[in-house]
Amino acid sequence: MPAVIDAEIMRFAQAITAPLASDRSTSTARTVAEAWEITKGRKPAPELRNYRRDLDLYFEYWRWRRTSHRKTPTGWIDVPGLSHGDAICKLVSKLGKSPKTIEGVMTRFSKEYGDGDPNENPAFREP
Repeated sequence: MPAVIDAEIMRFAQAITAPLASDRSTSTARTVAEAWEITKGRKPAPELRNYRRDLDLYFEYWRWRRTSHRKTPTGWIDVPGLSHGDAICKLVSKLGKSPKTIEGVMTRFSKEYGDGDPNENPAFREP
């Protein structure tokens, strides 16, 4: 498991079990929402589902951007990935979301995880 994911799991587990240190406290939906840094008044399950959906969109974008390799009778060739605009268009077509929405997701995750392909990002690699 990549170190960044392991660290997030541990952070989350500690945050939701911290109230259990006291005999009178329990973990609640509020505790979980705070651990996931979900805005007050919002429900954790839909927020986590939306986050997962957006993360899938982010990885799908990079799958289309990545150069791939294809075997031909004469050997292997590189197949260039799609341009930024073409990858966005594919996502718009596939998901029925606006380009602005998709760009917003891409911007959010780029800020959170760094620019560039997550396969080349050390935060997503095995230690």
